[in-house]
Amino acid sequence: LYVDGERIGALGRRLAALLLPSDDPELVDKIGEIARAVVFGLLGTALAQGFLVGLGFWIFGVPSAVFFGFATVLLSLVPGGPAFVWIGACIWLWSQGELGRAVGMVLWGGLLVSTIDNFLRPALISGPTRIPFMLVFFGVLGGLASFGLLGMFVGPVLLAVGFGLLAEFPTRYRPGGSA
Repeated sequence: LYVDGERIGALGRRLAALLLPSDDPELVDKIGEIARAVVFGLLGTALAQGFLVGLGFWIFGVPSAVFFGFATVLLSLVPGGPAFVWIGACIWLWSQGELGRAVGMVLWGGLLVSTIDNFLRPALISGPTRIPFMLVFFGVLGGLASFGLLGMFVGPVLLAVGFGLLAEFPTRYRPGGSA
């Protein structure tokens, strides 16, 4: 896609003119911006979760905090992935007799690491695209429920395109006028 991106973009513009009921010549560019925002939102959330896991492991004395932080970045692209890392650390702390640290890690992981993606990802996606936060939030959740991992990309993009077309509807079709 990187090598042939310009050619694919030109073909996408021609296809959009045929398929989408929009007079906006920049529609394909807007869809591209949305797709970029989704990717950056996913990567930004993954980095934030990896940092938080690494920080939590350092605070609670779990060895190899940097390695497990990096592993969390990779697993953050899978729904529920970060929980595998911090729950494993909680079990290890508990097996070492560190009950207080294990409880602290459970609270850190459950209240901070596993919930930040519900707010950070939609915020990162909706910011540059000027799409309402809740629309992106439900796009991510609905995409995950419908399409799995691929749905994290597809859901927000489809909702954003629909939102853009719906926002154009009142200016395009006026009551009593012609279409």
